[in-house]
Parts: sequence; structure tokens; C-alpha cells
Amino acid sequence: MKSFIWSVCFMCSVSSLFGQDVSSFGQKENYNIRGGIQLGYNFYESIGATQARFAPSGYSISANANVQIGAINIPFNVHFTQLSGSISSPFNLYGASPYYKWIKVHLGNRSLTFSPYVYAGRNFNGVGLELTPGKFRMTAFQGKLRNLLAVSDSVVGGALVLPNYDRKIQGVKLDFGNHTSFFEIMGVRVKDEYLDNIESFTSPQENLVLGTALSLKFFKRVVFQMNVGGSIFTGDQNARRPEDLTQVVSGFDDFHTINATSRFSFAGDATLGYHYKKVRFDVKYRRVNPFYYSLATNFIQNDIENYTFNGNLSLLKSKLRLRGSFGVQNDNLSNHKSFTSFRTIGSASVTYFPNEKFNLMINYSNYQHENQSGLVAVNDTFKILTVTNNFIINGNYKWFKNDHYESSVSMNVFSNNVVDDTDFRTFNNSFSGRGFSVSLPFTIKQYELTLSPIFNVNQYDFSTYDTKRTSIGLTVTKPFFSKKLSVSVNGMFGNNTFNDLNNGTNANASLNLRYRPNKKHQVGMRLFFFDNQNITNPSVTEFRGNIIYGFILK
Repeated sequence: MKSFIWSVCFMCSVSSLFGQDVSSFGQKENYNIRGGIQLGYNFYESIGATQARFAPSGYSISANANVQIGAINIPFNVHFTQLSGSISSPFNLYGASPYYKWIKVHLGNRSLTFSPYVYAGRNFNGVGLELTPGKFRMTAFQGKLRNLLAVSDSVVGGALVLPNYDRKIQGVKLDFGNHTSFFEIMGVRVKDEYLDNIESFTSPQENLVLGTALSLKFFKRVVFQMNVGGSIFTGDQNARRPEDLTQVVSGFDDFHTINATSRFSFAGDATLGYHYKKVRFDVKYRRVNPFYYSLATNFIQNDIENYTFNGNLSLLKSKLRLRGSFGVQNDNLSNHKSFTSFRTIGSASVTYFPNEKFNLMINYSNYQHENQSGLVAVNDTFKILTVTNNFIINGNYKWFKNDHYESSVSMNVFSNNVVDDTDFRTFNNSFSGRGFSVSLPFTIKQYELTLSPIFNVNQYDFSTYDTKRTSIGLTVTKPFFSKKLSVSVNGMFGNNTFNDLNNGTNANASLNLRYRPNKKHQVGMRLFFFDNQNITNPSVTEFRGNIIYGFILK
């Protein structure tokens, strides 16, 4: 029975990543084959480089096909070069979510979302079921997660996947209500299981997370929302269990392993808001206690508490949109640290679209960015925590547009500041940057000719040095032969400084040609030139290009 289930899972896992209505099996237009093949030749030459970045010459062969059988899409991808070759593995990369009315089945590589504190979208390879007959809904799944701890230190030893345990996951969620008012309860269990004849360098972990979510709407305008999670995390299933703890948790062994490495913690948030048409105001409280972990979600920073006020307002018939958030943040919730940090956090954005000729966007944020999945297990001294302040202005104005000419100006201004908050000064990455760019595309409609000059300045200040680059460039594009042939030429020249001293120049140019006589055939050629005359580092000049032929099957 088990082999039969996995066989069905394999057959369906080659589907596209989107759910498909199984009723489409009866539609003739849903049975077809699409794809193509591409042949390429590459060449490369460098002068002055200590080590070439590419092979002097080489070839590439790529082919792809998508076979559609009703609701099932089966993609195949093949890629070969003079150095290597690969064939896609649909079972590892794809899955299917066929559905019929209120019944949906998940097979293969899938992703679900329960709660930011319980299970937040990590891919699993397994099976799942969603039932949504009405106000009462149920979701259940089980499968295998990728164990992120099975990656060695990429700084010291290079990226290497090491043998590790199978990380199994099971989850269930019950939901009652509609999209504005609902109540959910959910739970996820993650457990490492032994593999035969494999010695892992990490300890087998286990995690049980239970949570609830609530949303209520009062008086058609007042909204209350809440997310709460409770996590029991065991760092080592094989660790010793104290005798006094055995008596307390003896009946809990069927659900979770509890020993000296186990930690229990809470996390959650609550929001009270006023929503009326295009006006939204919210007050939000968020707290993640120390030692809170969930192996079923990406990295969650614990030992942190936020109080924020959020607003969203549309004015002038939605031509002006204001959005912002302001609050305070602190840590050391259990008073175990030697000091407590406080800081103001916030973001703001202004978008103005008065007409089709002009648009302006202004964004600012100083939130701490959390974008880490798992841990580096071999040497955790390389983990760096940063706080970033960003300020960006984007604007575009169409000077004129008539039957003969069209022109506009685009502007981008940025300023950012990255603060390295790690205790290891050797890896200090603090810096500040600022710059702007201006582009002036101009089109002569009679000749279908577009000229796009650009000018930009970028400067970055580090703790021990600063760099600056001033560049000017031009892009020219034009189609020929009823747009069957398109030509694009690009050139850029820049001057560099290091600590306010001249640091040489850099120049690059490219030529792109694409000829498409019909819908099935395409020939292209790309030529690149790059020259960097540097004072602080070795200078280098490179020539690179490729020629491709593509055939499209429809």
C-alpha cells in the first residue's frame, strides 16, 4: 500500500506548481505538447586577469517540453555543456494540487501556510488534503522537510550537503468562519528520524508547535485579529531526562520527546484596527519570547517585543496613497541579558499618480530584516545580524508624446545605512551608501528608433575606506524587416575613486541581435566588452559572446 501511494505521488508530482481542476480532463484543448530546443556557442577572452572567469569556448544544448494531460502538466528540462549535463528531476522539484469543487489533494513537493508562528510556507515532499465545504474547513498533511542543518560552513569549507536525519513533518488545521471573521486551531509536529548506516554530525531534533488564529469584525468597521503559537523544542532526542521530570511528562512521550534539552515558549501578536473603505488604521502588539523555535517556518527572531501603529490612507480618488508604520522595539524579555536595547522602528511610503504623465514613489524603512532559513551548524560565529535604513525615491515624467516623438525622464535616488550588530568585529559589514541615476529615453516613432542616455553616481562609505563611481551611458534600440530583426547597442563609461583618490576607469559595451523569421525559429547573437583599469586592484579587459539558435514547438 505504501509503495502504491508513493507511485501515485510521483506521477502527480510532475505537475505545475498551481492547483488544477480535475474537470479539465474532459476538455480536448487541455491535451498538448509545448516546448523547444536551443543550441548555443560561447567564446571568451581576457587580458590582464589573473584567472579567467569562463572557458575560452564552449557549447550548450538546452531542451524543454511540457506535456499537458488534462489537469496534469509534466515538464522536462535537459541542459548540456562541454563541462556538464543535467536532466531535471520532476519528483524533487514539482508537485500537484488537483481539486474538484471543495476537495483539494496535495501530492509531491508542496507548500502550505498555517501561521507565521506555527507553519509558514516551507516546502514539504508528501501528501495533503484540504476540505472546504462551507464555513467549516480542514487541512491535513504529512511529508518530509529539507533539513537545513545538513549544510556545512560555506565560508570555511565551501558549501557541502552532509548526511543527516530524515526530517518528517505532520500538520493539521481546523478553521471555522469566513474571510473576515474566523477561528482557527492548528498544530505541526517535526521530528528527525534515523537513517540506516549514516552517522550525522548533528543531534536529532524534535518540535511540536500548537497555535490559534482569530479574526473578528465589529460594527462593519472595527477589526480584531490575533495569532498565538506555543512551541516545545527539543534540541537532542537522545539527551538525558532528569528523574524529577520523568514523573511529570511520563504520559507525554507519545506526542513529543521531553528531556534536559527541551524548551517551551510562546509567541504571538494582536491587532486592533479601524477599516472603512480606503482608510485603515491599526494598533499592533507583537511578542516572541526567548527560546521560541519552529522548525516548520523560516527564521524567527526571538526575545523581541514590538508596539506599532500602522496606517493606510487613499486620497484624491486614489491618486495619492499614504502608508506608514511607527513604533518601538525592545528585547531582554526574561532579563537574562546584561543589557536591554530599545529602538524606534518604522516605515513610510508615499505614492502619487495624478495622471499618466507623472508618477512618484517615496519609501523609507528602518526595520530589522530577517531573511535566514535554518542555521550554520559548523561555526555559528559567522552569523551576522544587521539593521538597515533605506530611503528611496522613484519618479517618472513624460515630457511630451505626439504622433512623431515620445520622451520622458526617469529618476532614482537612494540612501541606505547598514549597521553590523554582531559581536565579532572582524566581520564588520557596516556601511552607508547613497546615489542617484537619471534616464532620458527618446523615441522617434517614424524610424522606431529609441535613444536612452543614462547618468548615475554611487558612493559607499565603509569603516576604513570609501568608494565612488560616476558613470554615463547610452542605449540604442531599433527593429528592422517588420520587427523580425531587433538590434540593441549599449555602452557605459565610468570613473572610480578610492578614498577621494583616482582609482581608474571602467567601460563596457554590448551588442544584441535577434532575428525571428517566424514563430518557430529564432537566431540571436550577443557580444560583450568589459574594460576595468584599476589602481588598487589588477586591471582586466574581457571579450565575451554567444550565438544561439532556438526552435519553438507549439
